[in-house]
Amino acid sequence: MRIKLNKRCIKKRIFGILLVFAMVTTMYATNIISYFNSVQAVAVPAKSVIDDNFPDSYKGYINELKKAHPSWVIKAFHTNLDWNTAVNSESSGTYSRVQDENFPDAWKRLESRNSGDYNAGKFVLASKAAVAYTMDPRNFLNDQSIFQFRVITENVDSDTQNAVNEAMTNTPMKNKGYDATITNGGKSKGVSPLFLISRIRQETGCDIINYDSINGRHPKYPGYYNFFNIGAYDSASDSVKLGVAYAKKMGWDTHAKAIAGGIDWLKNNYIKYGQYTVYFQKFDVANPYGNAKMILSWQYMSNISAPQGEAQIAYEGAVRAGTLNNKYTFYIPVYDNMPTYAAPYPGQTVQQYQDDNTRMRVKASVYPDKLYVRSGPGTGYGIVYKLSAGEQFTRIKKNLNDVWDIIRLDNGATGYVHRNFIEDCQIRVNSLKLNEHDITMKLNDTRKLDYTIEPSNAYNKEVEWQTSNANIVNVSNGNLTAKGGGEATITIKSKDTGITDTCKVKVIVDVENITLPKTSYKMMNGKSYQITPIITPDSATNKEYKITSENDSIIQIDGKNIKAVGVGDTKITFTTADQNKSVTANVSVVEVKAEDALNPDETTLNVDKEKEEISKIEPETKLSEIKDKIKYNNEEYDMVVKDLNGNVINDDGIIGTGTTFNLTTKDTKDELQTYTVVIYGDTSGDGKISTMDYTLIKNHIMDVKSINNTYQYQGADVNGDGIVKTMDYTLIKNHIMNIKHITVR
Repeated sequence: MRIKLNKRCIKKRIFGILLVFAMVTTMYATNIISYFNSVQAVAVPAKSVIDDNFPDSYKGYINELKKAHPSWVIKAFHTNLDWNTAVNSESSGTYSRVQDENFPDAWKRLESRNSGDYNAGKFVLASKAAVAYTMDPRNFLNDQSIFQFRVITENVDSDTQNAVNEAMTNTPMKNKGYDATITNGGKSKGVSPLFLISRIRQETGCDIINYDSINGRHPKYPGYYNFFNIGAYDSASDSVKLGVAYAKKMGWDTHAKAIAGGIDWLKNNYIKYGQYTVYFQKFDVANPYGNAKMILSWQYMSNISAPQGEAQIAYEGAVRAGTLNNKYTFYIPVYDNMPTYAAPYPGQTVQQYQDDNTRMRVKASVYPDKLYVRSGPGTGYGIVYKLSAGEQFTRIKKNLNDVWDIIRLDNGATGYVHRNFIEDCQIRVNSLKLNEHDITMKLNDTRKLDYTIEPSNAYNKEVEWQTSNANIVNVSNGNLTAKGGGEATITIKSKDTGITDTCKVKVIVDVENITLPKTSYKMMNGKSYQITPIITPDSATNKEYKITSENDSIIQIDGKNIKAVGVGDTKITFTTADQNKSVTANVSVVEVKAEDALNPDETTLNVDKEKEEISKIEPETKLSEIKDKIKYNNEEYDMVVKDLNGNVINDDGIIGTGTTFNLTTKDTKDELQTYTVVIYGDTSGDGKISTMDYTLIKNHIMDVKSINNTYQYQGADVNGDGIVKTMDYTLIKNHIMNIKHITVR
């Protein structure tokens, strides 16, 4: 079970050799697990995800490393942590430190320099900029530094005894048999021997002459060894004594026991929780097993340069032994919401860039014979590539306040170069033309859209494709796929100069079927009807159809109007203009006597029998209050009342503009005759005169949204002059404000 720390500081002083970037510097390396002082609480993130999906800003470095070392396995380790949250947490409390005398002020929180609460073993608290720089993996994706991301439990057999011995070069431990003990101990425990010697050298300097925790000559505890300085707290006056005392307690009276015991301690306290890289032991951001109890707090060391120092030791051992190209596995941390470019070197001016896409080359006068491509804007950054004179690449960002531009190599890798050593060599695109500009396709068809670029020897011939509507036409590398009916515009654009050309594409969707709501209808002699067929698919391009009658003496067709002109039975047929699809319905025309039809009471209502309209109904009138004024006499019929939206109204329902009184047959429910209500001032159809009606009229006048329904338009024409205008909404406003009520007519 992981140890929970409660506002306490566990410190351990260790001696060693720390390799800081390209410089070898002897210093104390302070190992501090946690000190909860103004520390931000961070929830444990979801289980980490390991895959091949690197962000674009990583890909150039990763591709170059894989190319140089085909046997290396390099994976993206998605921490599921927000970048700023992680940096802020690591910058708080006493989680992160640097050695005071070896770094400029930009690396330090200067308020900690003279404070005994923060200062430990000549180390001071690290600045936020320094934490961000050392936490950002993109600053260390090169041969030497990548070993801080090595998974120390994978490919253990790739570490040879010779590599371990070479990692002890320039120390008293080399060629003294320690290589065999460390190699055998690591492999038996499944932990990288190169990692072990890097940690031992970082902790002790491999100084078996003067360092009592590893030479077995401590005056109080002779014959005991503690290669990892476990228990050597720097709060004590003699931290080495505490470390050797711990070794005696554990029975580490041989080199092998001390190595094995230290490995077990690392496995139980760090590795089993997924902190299986040097980076993860410094920056606690890993939760690959889903068993983390805390995050950004359980750390082996506070020295932010320690991962780089240990990586350098492992790298040099592998290089000297000739095992650098053996199989190793690296997990590169990826955070959420990372900045586009790697965190800058502390103290460096914030760079400003403008987008660029210029083809460049290395000048012939480059000195000495290679142009160094750096991981950041300045000589303080690592060299990630070397370009020869005349070698070409693309400048993607031009620096506005410095001379360090960002380039992309032809292999996709990116980096920074000094502008004084590069020059423009690009032949630019000046013409881009599609071979077609107006085409027609059918649904699901595919075709290739070709184009021509001039001049033909332009270097950057890359183009971008866009569609104005992917639901109609999708485009990928010029390949068109018709997805739906309609028109879309395809645009091609030069990535070099931005020149564009377009093509209009019309996609035709064929009619597949035509149906009717019913197969038979009853109609009233002398009346006109409209029946709307259902044409599928709904996206069909041409939904036009014609109607024909089998017997013109019973049914006559006028466009889309079906007029019953004689009693009897016949058939009508609907046929589509596209694909000639058809459907037929039976029609029975019946004679309805005048006294049996709907007869609105003309003494109390205004009735237009020609248009079959009813008005002079008070606003907010219920159906029950007017139902008996619309009469019919034949028991074979019903009267069905519907609102503007076609919903049946019950007796308590309110009559409004667009309400219909329908004479229907009892057996087939066919609507033989229909009268429609108009209430002047009621535009919405709810039977009331309210602000809703005022708003609808105002929107119509201002061309925000037109009133298209015939009866709603009549209701909006309050003064009856045939045009909906400002006078009408003024009348409604006066009615609502009780200034002057609208006259019912």
